[in-house]
Amino acid sequence: MQNNGACAMGPVATLDSAALNGREYIECFSASERKRILSSRNIQRRLEYVAGRLAAKFLFLNQHSAEPLAAPSPIHLTRALLERFTDSEYRSAEVFRSDEVRAGLPRISWPGGKGAQSVAIAHTNGLACAFLGNEAAVSVDMERAEARTPGFYSGTFTSLERRWAGDVSSRLRLHLAWVFTFLWTAKECLLKTPWFHDLSIADLASINVRITSGEEQLVQPHFARDFMAGFVFLQADATDRSRVVPVNLAVSGRHDLVLTALQRRSV
Repeated sequence: MQNNGACAMGPVATLDSAALNGREYIECFSASERKRILSSRNIQRRLEYVAGRLAAKFLFLNQHSAEPLAAPSPIHLTRALLERFTDSEYRSAEVFRSDEVRAGLPRISWPGGKGAQSVAIAHTNGLACAFLGNEAAVSVDMERAEARTPGFYSGTFTSLERRWAGDVSSRLRLHLAWVFTFLWTAKECLLKTPWFHDLSIADLASINVRITSGEEQLVQPHFARDFMAGFVFLQADATDRSRVVPVNLAVSGRHDLVLTALQRRSV
């Protein structure tokens, strides 16, 4: 289900590193990007890094293309879709990070920083995703939906969140582990924003995410057998002892995977 939040949130693309068939696409990256890629000795992590940044570059080039691909977000990239742009075009759009800008969120731009945009990248089990932002800071997280240890739940979620998860799981007939995974992705997104960047994973239980609208839409990605085309949209308030931050959440995925993109909501 789509709504007018889709335009505000910005486009998202996913790319399974397995689809790269072991190719590292080195010729698609600048000298500084290649240095970072080749510094990793872990082949799987290297391919995930490549997949995430290729997805970001594709979104950036597609947005500025004379004939952009007309496809619902998230766009699930294949090698054939990647070939819409040449190696030199990919190389010209550089993903970089500045710790002084937007709490260290990556940016993507043409040479010289012209047209720089926020970009958020995440990956899990070989699958990478990229979220191209507009003027507002953005973040994205993606996690496998699976049961975890009791200590994980008590150390990650507040009592209010655990109560909400149990209630929405019962009312909407959602697997409890999936609901908790959704909350986890939202909280991980918050740590990647300027508003909560002073906190770490150890502080997750001090942040409370309260869904204020749209919870019933979680049924769609939860019951999707294949990766859902498009997003459902929710609103939430994220609070801790010192702040209240209203956010928009765009959620996609499938029965065993949750992808959440987050952006601050104007009030």
